[in-house]
Amino acid sequence: MAWLGLNCCGNEQEPEKLNRGTNDEIAIQGFVKDWGRVAVTTLACVATGGLLLLVLTWRASFRLWCTHRPSTLDVATKILCTDIYGQEWEEDVASDVASSSEITKDGKVFRAPPEQPAVRFFVNKKIKYVWDNSAQMFIRLRSYESTQSLQGIYNNRHGLISEEVDRRKKLFGENLIKIEVLSIPQLLWQQIKNPFYVFQVYTIILWCLQFYYIYAICIGMLSVLSIASSVWETRRQSSILREAMTSQCEMTVIRRNGTGPTVMSSRELVPGDTVILLDGMALEVDVALIDGAAVVNEAILTGESVPIIKVGLSQADNPQQIINDSLHKMHILYSGSEILQLRAATCAIGVVLNTGFSTCRGELVRSILFPKPIAFHLYSDFMKMLGCFVVLGFGAMAGSIYMWLHTEPPATLQEVIFNSLDLLTFVIPPILPATMTAINVWAQRRLKKNNIYCVSSNYISLAGPVDVVCFDKTGTLTEDDLELACVVPCSEDGFFEKECRNLRDISAEQDLLRIGLGSCHTLTHYTSGAAPHNLIGHPMELRIFESLDWELEERKDGCINPDYGILTPVLLRPSEEQRSSLEVAQIKTFPFDANDQRMTVVAQIKGSREFHVFIKGAGETLKQICHPSKIPGNFDEVLTWYSLQGLRVVALAVRSWSATWHEVESKQRVQLESEARLLGLVLFVNPTKRETPLCLSILHHAHIDTVMITGDSLATAISVARSCGLVKTHEQMVIVRTNSTGSSVRRLEVSYNVAFTASAKDDDKIEIAEKDGLVFVMDGHTWDDIRRHDRKLLAKLALRGRVFARMKPDQKVQIIEELRDLGRHVAMCGDGCNDCGALKAAHVGVSLAATEASVAAPFTSKDPSIKCMDLLIREGRATLVSTYASFKYNISYGFASLIVVMILYSIRTEPSDAQYLIMDLVLITVPSLVLGNTAAPQLLGVERPTRRILHPLHISSILSFLLIQAGAFWLCFWFTMQQPWFEEFVFVLEYC
Repeated sequence: MAWLGLNCCGNEQEPEKLNRGTNDEIAIQGFVKDWGRVAVTTLACVATGGLLLLVLTWRASFRLWCTHRPSTLDVATKILCTDIYGQEWEEDVASDVASSSEITKDGKVFRAPPEQPAVRFFVNKKIKYVWDNSAQMFIRLRSYESTQSLQGIYNNRHGLISEEVDRRKKLFGENLIKIEVLSIPQLLWQQIKNPFYVFQVYTIILWCLQFYYIYAICIGMLSVLSIASSVWETRRQSSILREAMTSQCEMTVIRRNGTGPTVMSSRELVPGDTVILLDGMALEVDVALIDGAAVVNEAILTGESVPIIKVGLSQADNPQQIINDSLHKMHILYSGSEILQLRAATCAIGVVLNTGFSTCRGELVRSILFPKPIAFHLYSDFMKMLGCFVVLGFGAMAGSIYMWLHTEPPATLQEVIFNSLDLLTFVIPPILPATMTAINVWAQRRLKKNNIYCVSSNYISLAGPVDVVCFDKTGTLTEDDLELACVVPCSEDGFFEKECRNLRDISAEQDLLRIGLGSCHTLTHYTSGAAPHNLIGHPMELRIFESLDWELEERKDGCINPDYGILTPVLLRPSEEQRSSLEVAQIKTFPFDANDQRMTVVAQIKGSREFHVFIKGAGETLKQICHPSKIPGNFDEVLTWYSLQGLRVVALAVRSWSATWHEVESKQRVQLESEARLLGLVLFVNPTKRETPLCLSILHHAHIDTVMITGDSLATAISVARSCGLVKTHEQMVIVRTNSTGSSVRRLEVSYNVAFTASAKDDDKIEIAEKDGLVFVMDGHTWDDIRRHDRKLLAKLALRGRVFARMKPDQKVQIIEELRDLGRHVAMCGDGCNDCGALKAAHVGVSLAATEASVAAPFTSKDPSIKCMDLLIREGRATLVSTYASFKYNISYGFASLIVVMILYSIRTEPSDAQYLIMDLVLITVPSLVLGNTAAPQLLGVERPTRRILHPLHISSILSFLLIQAGAFWLCFWFTMQQPWFEEFVFVLEYC
């Protein structure tokens, strides 16, 4: 019993978990070779004619239990890895003396001591796990730099010594995202060992032994075509991915080996290397920028085409913080991005944080190579039903054997075996695998004609049951471009003044407002081809700068500007036409971050000793920063009023410092911004895309809920949701707000404001959430409070929520996951960037990207409008319905044929080969393929297909059809037997 894995001694090791609480969480168990089990398994494989050997390839745990025994991890030679989705991998434990370094419990790499013990490790999903002797556990390998403080990385910018480079190169391996393209024999083996195709091999062999060659050849050809199509598509996708993601470049590296900067291939880089960054460089590693600033293009990673500004660690707000990917994106240049241009310098230096699959691009590639299992029960339901059908088939085989053995005279052994084995081919139609493959391939081709691309055709059917679609706002529901409406200045004594529609007409008393608008941005010049000195940046900032008619000059000499006495990377001044002597130096920049919802610039006016800290961002955020006495008393009312007009409102504030640059530079960002004064509001018109209202009405007609998840203000989101039709005309929006003072609050105070007028008590929060005709809107702060204190209320509000504003990227993911947990089938549509996490968390994620190469989501639409959602859902429904119809037709026809053959077996006869050929080729193959090639309807209907084939509707459909068919067959058979011309078949042995 022990060889079967039964733990008789009770000392089996419990699985240990790594990467707890993340998508990479895995449970690991150790195994060592057991030659006794190997011997028994070998004999069993021989006894079953190799069938057990095939079964062993289907599940790693079963294979290990048959050939290994459980062991502790410290002596294990094999590791069984099980992820959070139940997928299993068998990994080898290897050791490497040369790559040994001292490993801490957190997976950080330190310089190794002279005596180097062997490092044991295994690799799962391209992640390396090394053995930690102190913790007696495998831990994920991380670079020392990726767990350092910002100041620590800055201090280590002088490069590594040669010995440390060699050790890290051995430990981390080559800096290469190596994507293996399996050979054709390997891919063929992956397809052939599938239970569907194993059964087809069984069918073809059986029919050939019965001389039923014609249909055996047909099935063989269809299977070959199906397998060839899958193999070709897999190799094509792998090749495209490898070409897009596997690359290298020449980089200049600084190492403390006495030879100075060295040019080498990016494949030779290791974490901790110091590299020189240049304009136009495509990065192959994640790099922490040390000094200066860089304009980068991250389109291939996020789908966002707007360039992004990155600043050096020397400008970090809190240098003592441990570097964090979500908090310090502004300092990290990611692998896969391109440096469009360096600001204020011709070169910059950076420290390598991650290489290979540990980089941002590597993580994206891993998500493609090892996607989460499709959260759909289609395949599992098929296998369950087919398992039941096989049991019924064995029952029919037993009945057939009994009938043939009890005839007079008894049938031959060969006749009994062949006729009985043949019955199993009826319950699992051999044409089924080819039909399923063809349905997905045809759907993928139809989508591609409409400029919708998908990572895998298996995802298409997931779009069928979608019942809620979440949208980003800017760039998705509305246009990317913003039109400047006006500026609302705020006086020094805290009152809003008259709107100013032309920024050049701003009064002299509001000079700081004009200077703040002209200097608080991250615009830069980009020289490209025939468009030299083209100004690039966020569309909102471009509109302001163009309206001001200012000029921008970037200094790349790295010298101190004598007019200011300090480095001035960017100089800004009105155009020559304005004949103004004003000049402003942009000295330090904190780029906009979605989590902070603001950006900050430290500037100085030429000839002035003061430094001005300009803050631009969300009105609610700046209200918290500004001194209460320096904000108008009607700030909230004015902000809400403009937002309700559908305008995008951006606030601008200033904090002036009469101090030396050294004193200003030493202050943290929060200190620099404290007690700022509001300068005014900048209003933008963000028009809705022309296609948006119609597409939303189509989804509503199909009873599909629509939700907006945006980082914009709540009032603006509400206005856009109403104007574009995302919220239906008969629905009343209720704003949900909370008032909590900390995580220890026992009772959450919740208020409900209907259309900014009526207010409801929090005592009735559950009852209000259950009323018909009401939909709920809230911001990120409210979402966090309710999620922390009242999960029951959160579920009710999520189900009826329509607008979620001021949402951070991680909150967008939380909303998608909450809807999924509540049983909704969720689609997410966005333009990449901050939506990447939500796009991957949804059942169906669609990125509106301009290029097919974007890997921000499973689906990519080159059409920037949301009409792709209507098309995708229609195709998903068509694919799902075609799959169900083909499956039911194949199964129903197979069992109907089984009933006919069993009736004929009862009188000791069977259909002829010609009759079999007509049944199999004409009556099952052609209809199945025709059903599968059904295109999507022109209109999206109300009725959604069921999510599962194991639905009472489908089960009753199959059973009722078989009952009717069986009754009809028996009636025809009985009627025929009653005819005077009918003669019972007599088996004459001498003619056989």
